[in-house]
Amino acid sequence: MQVRLETRVEVEGATFWFGATDRTLGPLIAWLRLRVARTGEETLDEKDLPPEIITHMAELFTEGVKRWEGVTDEDGKPLDCNPLTILGFPTLQKITVAAAYLNEWGRLQGNARASG
Repeated sequence: MQVRLETRVEVEGATFWFGATDRTLGPLIAWLRLRVARTGEETLDEKDLPPEIITHMAELFTEGVKRWEGVTDEDGKPLDCNPLTILGFPTLQKITVAAAYLNEWGRLQGNARASG
């Protein structure tokens, strides 16, 4: 049986739904665990990312985002969520949304460990 789970995050008034992120999540989890062990900091701030992680964060957005609401162009017109608009999304905003997703993913993992 295949289960489809989505994780929802809100950033700057827009809502993003992430689907499976298996391909890009692995390297980021390894880096996050090392970071938590070294700093004790569990929440990710996109302003503190080392350069080698930025590409992974943009790929996480591109792989994971399945739909969105509240995303508009510079004229305020709603943007459809499709492969072209996902690829064309500004990199800094991809990283901000991906960081919010990772924070939510970590929170959910903590809840799963606490209840499991």
